[in-house]
Amino acid sequence: KQWYQRRVRGERRVNTVITKEQEHTADVMLGLVHMLVGGVDEAHDWVLPYSLPCDSEWGGPAVLDSPALPTATYIHALIHRMEGEHVGELGMTGWENARSWFSETPVNCVLFNQFKTVVEGLREGWEWESEEERKAV
Repeated sequence: KQWYQRRVRGERRVNTVITKEQEHTADVMLGLVHMLVGGVDEAHDWVLPYSLPCDSEWGGPAVLDSPALPTATYIHALIHRMEGEHVGELGMTGWENARSWFSETPVNCVLFNQFKTVVEGLREGWEWESEEERKAV
């Protein structure tokens, strides 16, 4: 994919090639945006191809060897975390599914490591609604 940017003076165009990492990360960030505004199903459809190594009816064809895998996996876990006690795919509650995806999040996920530091600081003093909710974090 190529994007073109017009310069204010002279109508010259600068050709900038978008890398695979940038394209995949942009798709995953669109999923995060959907999640943040309550579009959990839409968010799931955006991140699933980058986090699940096989084709699915929800996300379509898998995108294998994506540089966005760590971030997609982490956001996938957050999406299921939002489902909470509701039973979804594979007969799992959102918390159970989130726990599974959190365990798959690679250690090199920058977003995960930033959130992990915050959560560890809050975990002991936080009042959880249930033991299952606490374990899902």
